[in-house]
Amino acid sequence: ALRGTVPAHLLTTSLRLHALLKVAESLPDPRDFIDTAWRSTEEARLVAVYLDAGRNHTGWMGWSNCRICDKMNGSWCLADDNFIWPEGFGHYVRDHAVRPDTEFVLHVLHKLNERISDGR
Repeated sequence: ALRGTVPAHLLTTSLRLHALLKVAESLPDPRDFIDTAWRSTEEARLVAVYLDAGRNHTGWMGWSNCRICDKMNGSWCLADDNFIWPEGFGHYVRDHAVRPDTEFVLHVLHKLNERISDGR
């Protein structure tokens, strides 16, 4: 019934948008991970720098906006050898004190120590 009343190109766009909104609804709220005491630490600064320096992994067809302040946050997923993250993750850490889980923070610190040991 719906196909007869809505042009096919709008229906396809509408279904895609609906699917994207469903995915967005299932993502954790970054506000749940804010740690203002951590924000001013050297560890937080290093994690943000590391996140910003990830290599391009996957490009998307539009910008992602910050779910806290609505700033345009990039259109890529970045990566290292173990993790993939959205391009704007460094923004969340730096500007909103969003603290990644301990496993990821330890991974970042380990990778940075490896680089220092290797003289990179």
